[in-house]
Amino acid sequence: MLEAIPVMATAVYAVMMLYAVIAAVELAGYFPNAARPRALRSGSGAALVTVLLVTAIVLLGTALWLAVTRIPWAVAVITAGLAILLGPLVFQAIPRAVWDSRPAVAVMAVVGLGLVLFPGVANL
Repeated sequence: MLEAIPVMATAVYAVMMLYAVIAAVELAGYFPNAARPRALRSGSGAALVTVLLVTAIVLLGTALWLAVTRIPWAVAVITAGLAILLGPLVFQAIPRAVWDSRPAVAVMAVVGLGLVLFPGVANL
């Protein structure tokens, strides 16, 4: 018998996984420190990269919790697979100069924090 698929929980999970993949692709270009754009090498730029890294890890943990507690495994695996396939394409669609700026890293960190703190995650 098929289980009912919780649509809202799956949608939030999909957005979280897509964000985590995009953040992973973005962060891959920032390590080691010498590979970072000049604006992100020291000071507030380095702090933003660290915040983005922590946010992505926490968001991935939250998505995992959501998948284990609310979503059927088959749906969670397919959704994560689609996010892994689409994440790099979304990343490539935006010019590199945008990703290498402090405002872009700050926006990614704020969006990630917003997803983690989404008030309805615990009630999905």
